Amino acid sequence: MFVVFSVSSVVGDNVVGVYIKCIGILLNAKLGSSYSGTSFGV
Repeated sequence: MFVVFSVSSVVGDNVVGVYIKCIGILLNAKLGSSYSGTSFGV
């Protein structure tokens, strides 16, 4: 059970990370250079 939980949590973190990164890229493109270099860019 612990192994399954670990794997699922890793996958979930990766999915969330990619999702947040994609939103950040879209926000940077939409809002412009004034928001570049923020945590959204990471």
